[in-house]
Amino acid sequence: MKTLLKMTAIATLAFVAACTSQSQDITRLLAYDNNTKYEVDTAGGNFVARVTYINYQFVPDSPQLATKCRNAAASVVRDVSAQRGIKLEAFSPLQVSTGVTRNAVTGETSCEATISVKIIS
Repeated sequence: MKTLLKMTAIATLAFVAACTSQSQDITRLLAYDNNTKYEVDTAGGNFVARVTYINYQFVPDSPQLATKCRNAAASVVRDVSAQRGIKLEAFSPLQVSTGVTRNAVTGETSCEATISVKIIS
C-alpha cells in the first residue's frame, strides 16, 4: 500500500512538472515601462533586443498582445539605440519574432520578442 502511495505521489509530481511552462528569468532584464522589460546585445555588428511584454487580460487576446509586443520591441530598439548613439538600418515592427504565452491562474498574458537590426558603421 505504501509503495502504491509513493508511486502515485511521484507520478502526480512528474505530471504537474511536465505541465508547467518554462518561463524566462526576467529579473536580469531592464525596465522600459510598466509592462516591458528588455536586454540588448550589440556584438557581431547587430543590435539585438530581447523584450518581455506582460499584460493582465481578463479575456485573452493573443493577437492584440503580439502587436503591442512588436511595437514595444521596436520602441525599445529606437530609444535605446538613440540613447547609446548607435545608428541602425531601417526596420519595421514586422521584423520582430514573437511568442505569446498565458498564465490562466494570474490572468497574465506574456510575450517574448526578439529583433536583430544591422548597425550602420
